[in-house]
Amino acid sequence: MDEIIVTALIGGIILLVLAMRASRVAYHTQKSVGASIAELPEFSCDHEVFGVGYYGLAIDEKRLKFCLIDKSQKPPLLKVVQIKDVLSCEIIEDGNSVVSTNRGSQLGGALVGGLAFGGVGALAGALSGKKKTIGTATNLALQLTINDTERPIHTIRFIIGETKKDYLYSGILHTARRWHSLITVIMKRAAVEIDSSTKYMQAPLHSVADELQKLADLLKMGLLSEAEFAEQKAKLLGRGHQADR
Repeated sequence: MDEIIVTALIGGIILLVLAMRASRVAYHTQKSVGASIAELPEFSCDHEVFGVGYYGLAIDEKRLKFCLIDKSQKPPLLKVVQIKDVLSCEIIEDGNSVVSTNRGSQLGGALVGGLAFGGVGALAGALSGKKKTIGTATNLALQLTINDTERPIHTIRFIIGETKKDYLYSGILHTARRWHSLITVIMKRAAVEIDSSTKYMQAPLHSVADELQKLADLLKMGLLSEAEFAEQKAKLLGRGHQADR
């Protein structure tokens, strides 16, 4: 019996030492990544999150940029993308989409958000053949879909391995939801900015073209002389050039 107790104690100490060493390595790696992010040109980190594992995310609110972090590479891979290139953001639990925000191309950049309780995600889980104990979760992740054919998916995992849905799980889910909400807000800001700039650029051009057509019609009907037409045309074109600046 004494030998069993001693063996168990030694095993526990070894596991504790390994855990502390892994934690120390993770801390120094994260610190190194933070220093590397600070050196990125045209990027200032306002928020950053690291999941369980190699992947994380940094956000530059002012410039509307994301930095995708991959610590599995040596040195860590830091890829800066425009927020307008983030096509979707969702929380996935055991293959089911819990909440998602998508940039619908058919809506001209508008954002579509929604909750998914079951649906396609549940069907996929049901067809996978994997059994899961009720009241537990084995995987919880924040997943971004990027407009990039080489690395279109960036996944930040918050849970890896079977976890009971208790108050600790609730705290982890709350963290994932908070990050999803923050990303959604910034995606919305980017969409509004793009929409506003597009309207500003297009509206004057359309109005000038319409006015020129009206002037041409008046000239054809004899209601304007050539000199009057030329004068009004010059004024319209000058207004259009000022609007483009």
